[in-house]
Amino acid sequence: MKSFLLLLLVFFAPAISIAQQNLVPNPSFEDTTNCSGFSIYLNSLPWFNPNIATPDYYSSLNTCGYNRLSSGIINGTGFQLPMSGDAFAGIYLYLPGNPLPTREYIEVDLIDSLIANKDYLVNFYVSRANKFGMAVDAVGAYISNNPIFNPNNSNPFTIQPQIENPPGNLLIDSLNWTLISGIYSAFGGEKYITIGNFYDDTNTGKMLVDSSFDVSNNGYYYIDDVSVNLIDTMQSVAENFDQQNIKLTPNPAKQGDKIHLVFQKPQTFNYNLEIYNLEGQLILNKMNVDYSWIDTSYLKRGVYLIKIFNSVFIRKMKLIIY
Repeated sequence: MKSFLLLLLVFFAPAISIAQQNLVPNPSFEDTTNCSGFSIYLNSLPWFNPNIATPDYYSSLNTCGYNRLSSGIINGTGFQLPMSGDAFAGIYLYLPGNPLPTREYIEVDLIDSLIANKDYLVNFYVSRANKFGMAVDAVGAYISNNPIFNPNNSNPFTIQPQIENPPGNLLIDSLNWTLISGIYSAFGGEKYITIGNFYDDTNTGKMLVDSSFDVSNNGYYYIDDVSVNLIDTMQSVAENFDQQNIKLTPNPAKQGDKIHLVFQKPQTFNYNLEIYNLEGQLILNKMNVDYSWIDTSYLKRGVYLIKIFNSVFIRKMKLIIY
C-alpha cells in the first residue's frame, strides 16, 4: 500500500534545520554535456536513464533539448516555464500497454552516501504537461545503495518508493509546479535516487482531465529542482516547569486541515505561536493565543517547524503538510 512517508513522525519533535549541501548533483538540470539531442541522459549528466525508455530534456539553448521560447515551452508536450533556471526533465508517468505498460525514469548518483540513522528531506517538483490529458497520482523517489537498471525493456520497476505523492492525490495542475516531499531515514550507504512511477496501470490512480489531444490517454510530467538534504536535529528547550506536553494532530496533515493542539493538561494559559519553513523563514507569528487549533489553509505542502511558547515554556514540533 502506498504511503506518503517512510518514517514515523515524533510529536515531541526537536527543532529542525536543513544542512546547506544538496546531495543531488545538477538538481535542476542546468549543466549540460554533449548538448545535441532531446534525451536527459545525453544532455544533463550525471543524470541517466535506467531503462530503455527515453526521458526528455528541455532547455532554452537552441541546440539542446526541446527549444524554449521566452514565454515557455513550445513543443509537442505543452507549455511550461522551469521551476528555476532554464531547464527541466520530462517523463511518462503513465503510458498504458499490453501486456505491460511503459514507464520512464530519471536516476542520479548522489554527491555523497547517506549516513545511517540520519533523516533526510527529499524534495522534487512536478507539473503535468498540458497536451497530455491523463492526470495520475503515482510519482515517487526510490533511494538505494546501488543503481537500479533494466536494459531489456521499459516496464515499471516493481519496487516500493520511499518518498511519493499520496494515493488519490491526482496531479492535475499543468500551470504550476507541485512539490513532492517526504523525510527518509537512512540505513547508511544509500547513494542513488530514481524518480518515476513504480506502479502498473491497475495500481496507478488516474483521471482523464482533457481529451483535446491525440495523446490525451497518456500521463506525461515535467520534473525540476530535485534535492536531498540532511536534517540536523537539536533537542528542543524544555523550560516548562510542569512538563506540559503538547502534540499536533493530525500530523502529517492534508493541505487545508485544521491542526489541533492536544495538551497533556487542561489548557489554562495563553501562548505565542510561530511557524517556520525549513529555510528558517517565519511564516506565521501570533501572540497571546488562547485557542487550541492551527489553520493551515495558507501552508503549502512541505515540512514546517511549529514553535509554541510563553514566559515559562517552549515547545518545538515538526509538522508535515501533504
